[in-house]
Amino acid sequence: MGALVGTLLWGWLSDLANGRRALVACVALALIIATLGVYQHASNQYVYLASLFALGFLVFGPQLLIGVAAVGFVPKKAIGAADGIKGTFAYLIGDSFAKLGLGMIADGTPIFGLTGWAGTFAALDAAAIGCICLMAIVAVFEERKIRRQKKTQTLQTA
Repeated sequence: MGALVGTLLWGWLSDLANGRRALVACVALALIIATLGVYQHASNQYVYLASLFALGFLVFGPQLLIGVAAVGFVPKKAIGAADGIKGTFAYLIGDSFAKLGLGMIADGTPIFGLTGWAGTFAALDAAAIGCICLMAIVAVFEERKIRRQKKTQTLQTA
């Protein structure tokens, strides 16, 4: 349920931010780190369920916005190929890490010195921080593109 609400709301928020989808995704990714901490230390059922809703809300927004931001950088005739390539690599890398990497860490196999559930949450936090760093690069290029378009639009109307 959180995923449905999050996808709609994060898309709407990125529209309010004048198409700054990568920046909005960075905000959601930062909130994911805090929510993972709440989830990890949940002491009762309601906190646990609320944090699961929040994680669904926060995860699927950036997933949508990453695709929309990526499509904004390619020519219209290459949108399908760009989205397909992005989706393929996201699925191969993300799904492999989620199933194999996190499973091995949680099971006690030391990967990068991480083991158990504490190591699993540390790996998730590190992944979110890595995503924020990569999305910040996209946000810079997106901001340049938005400013360039506004400048062009201003010159055309003058």
